[in-house]
Amino acid sequence: MAQFEILSKSIPVSMHEDWFDIATTAHFWMQWRFEVFKKIIKNKHTLGQNLLEIGCGPGTFREQIENYYKIPVDGCDLNVNALKTAKQGLGRVMQYNIFDKNQNLIGNYDSIFLMDVIEHLDDDVTFLKTAAKHGKPGSLIFINVPAGMYLYSKYDIQVGHIKRYDKATLKETIKSAGLEPLEIVYWAGLLIPIGILRKLTLTFSTDANTIKNGFKPPGEIANQFLKILKNFEISLPIKTPLGASLIAIARVKN
Repeated sequence: MAQFEILSKSIPVSMHEDWFDIATTAHFWMQWRFEVFKKIIKNKHTLGQNLLEIGCGPGTFREQIENYYKIPVDGCDLNVNALKTAKQGLGRVMQYNIFDKNQNLIGNYDSIFLMDVIEHLDDDVTFLKTAAKHGKPGSLIFINVPAGMYLYSKYDIQVGHIKRYDKATLKETIKSAGLEPLEIVYWAGLLIPIGILRKLTLTFSTDANTIKNGFKPPGEIANQFLKILKNFEISLPIKTPLGASLIAIARVKN
């Protein structure tokens, strides 16, 4: 387990810890998100050598980046229990509130990752603007969010989502934060029917089971089927016009 540095006081965060228990590198959705990430940056964007994941939780995405690209990733979060379960990895692990604007971290990073973070916030623009201060001029910010308010369900409420985005609202959020949007891509379009079904079935789920029923495949057959959907969509030469998630790349202006 990681020995994390305490740079800020711990405060409550809008993220249900049951999600962290399920969202490991073995989960089909975590693998899908990382495959999409690799696909959209291939031959187009350079990550650099100083990387930061804000809202890293137990470090699943950070672990994927380090294992694949062999570049250290610093991770920060305010969820102490999540940080306690993080693997040590190659970079620093920090209990850090970005609004503290630690001068050793401000302007330090080539790429910043906000993977399923800003949808938990009432003021996503201010958070994104503050996150960007940790990047160098011209650095990249990668943002993943859930897509489609028509999919908003009891699962979103339980996991702490304030909203789901579409391309227009995500682009406006990025521009309002003073960043330059470079690319915004829908993914997991094949999960939309499953998301609609989830919305209907979770109406009758108890709160205690909502996150498990909404995010964990119900069995190995379902898990393998979802991985087949992942592999098929990733192999497509075209971008899906809709999706259950959105990933964006933005640039910190010089």
